[in-house]
Amino acid sequence: MGTHSNRRDGTSLMALAQYFDDFDVGQVFQSAEYQITGEEIAAFARQYDPQPMHTDTDFARRTEFGGLIASGFHTAAVTMRLFVMSDASTAQGTLGVGIDRLRWRAPVRSGDRLRAMFTIETLAPSRRRPGWGTVGTHARARNQNNVEVFDALMLALVPGRDWAATRG
Repeated sequence: MGTHSNRRDGTSLMALAQYFDDFDVGQVFQSAEYQITGEEIAAFARQYDPQPMHTDTDFARRTEFGGLIASGFHTAAVTMRLFVMSDASTAQGTLGVGIDRLRWRAPVRSGDRLRAMFTIETLAPSRRRPGWGTVGTHARARNQNNVEVFDALMLALVPGRDWAATRG
């Protein structure tokens, strides 16, 4: 992944990187699309969430889901990738400090194409780290049928431009 975005114009992520002072409450960022594969679902689950509805196609067919579904944490990881690859990407990378209101709204299946929308919900200057602030970003991911599959408030510590200028 490196510093390359999936933007059509090929603009590097660091050229687009946002600082704390660049954000406004209510600002919205859209992601590119990401397609989930069955192989990816099973590989992630074997490594991190080895439950049979994620790893065993025959077992999964007999469940209420009728087939293989992605782990919720896989969906969260894909949403994070969509965030990092979007124009909401922050300078110095995203230093996550927490996730609030995490919800998995619907199962994600092989072949699903996910897109995410990121809305800046809160901005708070840091009391402990001068020149930094906490950005609360409401992340919502939807599949190709516009069904919401993921919803969370992601909290990140982000440097301000003045702090970055003294480092650079």
